[in-house]
Amino acid sequence: GMFAAVGVTTAALASLLVIPFLVPLDRGSSLPPLMMTRLFQSFVDWRARHTVVLASVIAVVTVLAIVGLSGLRVEGDMAKLNGVTPETAADQDVFWNIWGDAASATTILVTAPEMQTALELNERVADALVPLQKEGRVVSCSSIASICPSLRRQAENRERWQHFWTPARRDALEHDLSGIVPEKGFSLSHVNSSMRVLEAHVDGLRPEDLKDTLLEQIISQRTHWLDDSVSISTMVKLDSPERFGALAKALHEAVPEATLLNRVAFSEQVARLAKRGVTVFALAVACIDMAILYFLLGSFGMVLVTLLPIAVGLLWTAGAMGLLGVPLNTVNFIFVVFIIGVGIDYSLFMVTSETAAFRGRPDRIAATSGSITICALTTICGFGVLAVARHPALHSIGVTAFLGMFFTMLATLLTVPPCARAMLRLIDRRAKG
Repeated sequence: GMFAAVGVTTAALASLLVIPFLVPLDRGSSLPPLMMTRLFQSFVDWRARHTVVLASVIAVVTVLAIVGLSGLRVEGDMAKLNGVTPETAADQDVFWNIWGDAASATTILVTAPEMQTALELNERVADALVPLQKEGRVVSCSSIASICPSLRRQAENRERWQHFWTPARRDALEHDLSGIVPEKGFSLSHVNSSMRVLEAHVDGLRPEDLKDTLLEQIISQRTHWLDDSVSISTMVKLDSPERFGALAKALHEAVPEATLLNRVAFSEQVARLAKRGVTVFALAVACIDMAILYFLLGSFGMVLVTLLPIAVGLLWTAGAMGLLGVPLNTVNFIFVVFIIGVGIDYSLFMVTSETAAFRGRPDRIAATSGSITICALTTICGFGVLAVARHPALHSIGVTAFLGMFFTMLATLLTVPPCARAMLRLIDRRAKG
């Protein structure tokens, strides 16, 4: 944004301060009109004679664009813009078929200032997943809750253990073992040591106590230290990506502190933000431009005429993208704002030329039309060449820029002159009346 602002400001200052010295105005020159001026003079004359045909063309293109809007989709999956080749995609499919699709995998993350609190949160996550597993919504779950419980959970387990082993049960177990052990060739001392285990007090086991054991690596894969906090992750595989909503709701109710990470859900969220962002940015740019245009033109009607080709051009662009199957993504949606900014320049040049001609000054409609066309074509070539790029992100930018600039230029040339003249006549009648 800053780069664009500085670039536009520099270009505007150069146009005002430098170019007049390089191309001085010579009012007495007898040079013939430029080729584009002569060419567009014929177009201007044809447009004035065939208003019905012009209106019919605009109507047909608009109807087609409205039809195409139904096919326009917003793509929020950033993975589809990574430029993966068909060969690599085929290898990925083989991998997912063997090890499972990553789209159905969800990571549940809990974070706390110290390990015991994080372990307690992780146990609440594991408890919330149990009913979902019984219902079949969760296919598998990888958690350290069962092998590394918190001290509180261990105390609860010991209390249940001690409550279960009543004196009567211990006596019954000791009696049974005393009869079985000699038959198996073991000493009765094993029975005595086993019974002492039931009565012994065991201190709580902490994660650091499992160092240099087989469980250390498993726990380290699920715990992540960052500055003064620790996070514990749980991997969950759903039976289908559509189940993520139910999983998120259940965990939000049971463990509000938990964070869920899922590729499909992330893509959908990005798509929603992109839709909302396009609307917000477009409205913001339109409102700012309307204020600037009103300050320049002094008429709300002329402001609407200036903005008309922008709205028409965006409609045609969106419809064409829908018909061509080009999605709106997080990369090319930025060019919607770009098209609005550049398109208003084209429209304003045409409006000021029509206003000058209406006030009796030399008619420069053909010259302005040619200038707009050349300016648009250079921009189209600059960005449109990206349409042949193999990378999906660059390709989407190229196609969007090509369609947007072309349709905005076309809408400016077709809609602004007749609408501007009609609005100027209306303003003149009101001023005289």
